[in-house]
Amino acid sequence: VYAFIIRTVYVKGLSQFHKTATANSNLSPLPHYSSAFLLPYEHKHTRFIHTNIEMSLDLGDYDYHERHPFNTSSENGNDVKRLSWRMSPEESWSDWTICLSVRKGREVATIELSDGGSSSSSSDDLLLDEFHKEFHVHKVQLSIGERKSEYFARLFRNNQVLEAHTSISNIVLESSAVKAFPVLLDFMYYSDSALPLSSENAVALRFLAQYFGVRELFTCVNDFVQKDLTFDNSHVYLMEAEIYQDERILYHSTKICAENFQAIGGKLAATLPAHLFQKVVCSPFLSCESKALSLCVAHLCETQPDEVDSDLLLALTDFRSVVLTSTILSSIC
Repeated sequence: VYAFIIRTVYVKGLSQFHKTATANSNLSPLPHYSSAFLLPYEHKHTRFIHTNIEMSLDLGDYDYHERHPFNTSSENGNDVKRLSWRMSPEESWSDWTICLSVRKGREVATIELSDGGSSSSSSDDLLLDEFHKEFHVHKVQLSIGERKSEYFARLFRNNQVLEAHTSISNIVLESSAVKAFPVLLDFMYYSDSALPLSSENAVALRFLAQYFGVRELFTCVNDFVQKDLTFDNSHVYLMEAEIYQDERILYHSTKICAENFQAIGGKLAATLPAHLFQKVVCSPFLSCESKALSLCVAHLCETQPDEVDSDLLLALTDFRSVVLTSTILSSIC
């Protein structure tokens, strides 16, 4: 009896409470449930009332530039720039400088960079002609992330080297590697940028990826070479691979040149240095007719007379037959 009286009073009081709450908050009245389910529903409905109220608060506008009116237009938020090594070191807060140089002969050394810039030096200014290019970079971009450089990551952790005190790395590279270096930096800075690979820079980028320890770049370059290396551009790969002593590219490009010598022998004689032409002709994969080979060797003697000596000519002719020698000599005469 006491339990029934207490429950009746509780239900009537609770119903009156919800009538008052509904009238004040303009909410729909509670559905009618039996007294057995009224208490659990009460908890759920109470939570629903608190979480469903939408409030719009006036929190003010962004007014930094109103309070600081002397900021330049580049800092007002309308001209957002991505962090880049191409920016001035003051603007990008660069904390490291890479100085690249490539040794040249006694002439003006001018290199057209892949970023559109150029730089030159004259023998009047330097004892040894060297091309110099500075890149103002950021340590975090070079040493952190999937495209990081293992070379620079280790360098930045070593406080015993001179670079740790000067924040400058002086590196000497081949000419084509210096040209391709901006492509390497763009690859490490921007994960969404297209990699401008070509037959001319693929071997140099492959070298840079190995030298600076950029695994992702090495993989991308290998994928490109797998599809790009053909008999039509094999001489380009051969010359670049010889510069960097890339044994894998040397082997495959020499093999492709030799197997397709009948079709591209004239181009090889006109473009390859004499010692590389000899490498192709002496390859066990050489496939061509004797007459075609004779004409190509004769063309080499005409285009590079200073490079062809008796030893080279003997190596080119003895490799095939003694009869080939007389054919070549008659073509030259």
